[in-house]
Amino acid sequence: MTYQVEIEFAEEERARRVISRSNSRVTGKYPGLKSGRMHYWESSLEQDAFYLLDVAPEVVSYIEQPAVLYYGDDLKTRHYPDVLVTYQYRQEFVEIKSNREATSQDVITRTAILVPALACHGYGYRVWTEAEIRDNSNRLANLRFLLRFGRAKLGLPRFEWFRQLFAHHPVLPWKSIVGQPTDTGKLAGLCRLILEGRLRVDLTQPILSDSLVTIGEL
Repeated sequence: MTYQVEIEFAEEERARRVISRSNSRVTGKYPGLKSGRMHYWESSLEQDAFYLLDVAPEVVSYIEQPAVLYYGDDLKTRHYPDVLVTYQYRQEFVEIKSNREATSQDVITRTAILVPALACHGYGYRVWTEAEIRDNSNRLANLRFLLRFGRAKLGLPRFEWFRQLFAHHPVLPWKSIVGQPTDTGKLAGLCRLILEGRLRVDLTQPILSDSLVTIGEL
């Protein structure tokens, strides 16, 4: 049986208010790299998810609290998905849940209803679990580091310096690029190029002075 669903998109930035002084949980704002605006999160797990979405090359954009979904026999049951993720050729509503929440019967039942119902409207739907988001603590720590230093776009002279460097040396240790002591300008440029996928480093391992950086799409 396929249930009906109605989608009511937010007229403003979010369908549901996130930041509130009365909130008992920790909430906050994250400056999006792709969007250039603040994204509001309701848990540290959502914040970690935003890190991953911001650097995933297949993700074009994402919006938090994008809509209200009305479903069920009478279309009176409401659900606020956490994120709407836009890929090149598709869009997907995503619910971010802890491992315990993801296995609750309510979430399992809702997901079973919404997956086929939203497919009729051309949208995907999935639950993104804590186990998937936090499958590698090194990756998240590295992303926090890269996002801390690599937010500024490179100017042409700095970009050309990196292009020439890797044209002659397609694989280099981290320390030989940023220098010892660290040149903050080169560090910022290196972090930015890794975030853009133009240079690569193994994010599943801690970034150290001898970590190897390879050419991506520079």
